[in-house]
Amino acid sequence: MGEKAPLVQKISVTTPNVAAGSSDSFAIGEAAFDGEVTAISFIPDAAATGDNTNKRTYTVVNKGQNGSGTTVLGTLDLVTGNNLVAFDEKAFVLSAVEGALEVNAGDVLALVSTHAASGLADPGGTIQVTIERA
Repeated sequence: MGEKAPLVQKISVTTPNVAAGSSDSFAIGEAAFDGEVTAISFIPDAAATGDNTNKRTYTVVNKGQNGSGTTVLGTLDLVTGNNLVAFDEKAFVLSAVEGALEVNAGDVLALVSTHAASGLADPGGTIQVTIERA
């Protein structure tokens, strides 16, 4: 097969829980080839009820090859009505910014789990990112 043959990489990692008033970030993995992120999802270990004030936002960021990148690939915002169900996969909203979903071989992807106000506990779980060769 040629270098341009269809290829899909699924990166999956389990993240720990994060207390309600805390934020944290975790490495997800490294892109094996140049491509485009086509899906991001989170499978929580426990339920969480979204709230507009005391909420949690998950953001997947392309940290690049030197760890300083800030390109947002997708978000999952736990606002009122957007809840997590234990062990039920929840899709992220992918970035609509032109070129934001493109990754290069060796780029490191990270999950950033942030709280607003007093926050909402992050139950921990499995984050999955799908990359397809461009």
